[in-house]
Amino acid sequence: VLQGHVHNYQRTYPLIYNNENPSNPTIVQSAVLDNGNEVKTEDRYVDSPGTIFAIVGTGGRELHELNDQSYFTIQQLEEYGFLELKVTNDGKNLVGKFYANDGLIKDDFIIEKSVDKNLDGKKISNNGTPNLNAISYSEKM
Repeated sequence: VLQGHVHNYQRTYPLIYNNENPSNPTIVQSAVLDNGNEVKTEDRYVDSPGTIFAIVGTGGRELHELNDQSYFTIQQLEEYGFLELKVTNDGKNLVGKFYANDGLIKDDFIIEKSVDKNLDGKKISNNGTPNLNAISYSEKM
C-alpha cells in the first residue's frame, strides 16, 4: 500500500490485522532466505500473506520529524527523495528502492510471488504484461 500524506519515509514489515488488539498489527514475515541478490536478506518477502505499507511523503514540503519507530516499521527516514518501483521477473517481483536527493539508495526491498494466482477460476497472466481483462468491473459487482 502506497501512502504519502505524512512528510517522511516509512516502510513496514508485512502486516495482518490483529483481531485481539487492533491497534497492534501482527508481523507475518520478518526474515527470508538469501538468494544471492544485492537486497539484504531481511528485505525480501516471498509469498507473504501480509500487506507492506510505504509512506512516501518526501517531496516538496517540510519533512515531519520522526521521534520514535514502531515495532512494525522496518525502515524510516527524514530525507527528501523518491521511491522507485519496478515489476520484474515476468511480473512476479515488485522491486522498491528509495533514493535520497543525493542519489544514494537508502532503502530497498523485493516482494516476490513464486506462483501464478487464480481468481474465481480465471488465470491472471504472469507473462510480464498484466492481463487487465481477467477481471472486469462488471464481474466485481
